[in-house]
Formats: sequence, structure tokens, C-alpha cells
Amino acid sequence: MRPATLETLEPRRLLSGNPAITINDVALVEGDAGQSAIVFTVSLSKPSTKRVSVDFATENGSAVAGEDFVSKRGTLDFARGQTSKTVTVLVSGDAAVEGDETFSLKLSRAQSAFIADARGLATILNDDVLPPQPPVEPPPYQPPPDYPTYTDPGYYDPGWAWDPSTNPYGTW
Repeated sequence: MRPATLETLEPRRLLSGNPAITINDVALVEGDAGQSAIVFTVSLSKPSTKRVSVDFATENGSAVAGEDFVSKRGTLDFARGQTSKTVTVLVSGDAAVEGDETFSLKLSRAQSAFIADARGLATILNDDVLPPQPPVEPPPYQPPPDYPTYTDPGYYDPGWAWDPSTNPYGTW
């Protein structure tokens, strides 16, 4: 998660008496199929005696609307005295091995309040892994290059003769 980035505010906004609007950052494990809900919370710094409203819309990041999440836009209306509202965005699960992905929920056009944090970051945590690699077959045995073989003329010893006392099974 990234720390909240606050908008630089003019002193007149801070002293206006209107509440500040902020939004949280969220994360969700993606899942392998179907859809899961990721929930942003939009908050007012204090209750207001006026009705407060703010528009919101999702924005692509490394996650793309229609593939990784369902795009959403609308307006949040805070009743007098209410200090928080939620926005639910559906995230699509898949079995693709990929990195974590992000998208944003952007706030705009506030009425009777000012926006102190205009963007909530959603992180879709990848839960898919590559299957294990099949075992590697060892290479066939290769004798060392200087190892004598039956086809090697250096292996035959012409001074050797059959001795029935050492080999009683037959003659060569």
C-alpha cells in the first residue's frame, strides 16, 4: 500500500469550515475464477450540516477495466451528519500467472466539501503460481574418455592366455 498523498490546500479551504473528503487504498487477493468485491471507503473529516456529494470513477492502471475489474462511476451523496460511504468494485479472478495489478477510484466535483485525497489505489494481489517443472532426466552414462572399451585395441593384452585353473567354464 502507498501512503495517502494529500492535496496541497489553500488556507481559505482549510478555514472554510467545509469537511475534507478522503478515500482509502485497498487490496484484494484475486482468486482463480468468478468475481470478488473490493470496497473503497470515502470519508468526511467531520460531519456536515449540509448535504455533501462527490463524483467517482474507476481508472485503469496495470489492471484494465473489462478484463481485471468492472468499471464503475457515479455520485456519492452524504446525508447531513454522515461521515462515510463505500464504493464496491467487482474484481475478476483468473488463473493467469502475472504480477500484482492496480487501478484507481478517482474522486471529483465535490459539493459542500473539498477533496483532500482524490485517488484511492486498489491492488489486485496475484495468487497464481507456475506449475512445478517436470523432473529432468539424467543424461545417459558416458564413460570417461580414457576408459578402455572392448573395441579399444589398447584393451587387448596379447600376452594373456586362457588358464583353466582360473576359468573352468570353457575355452576362448
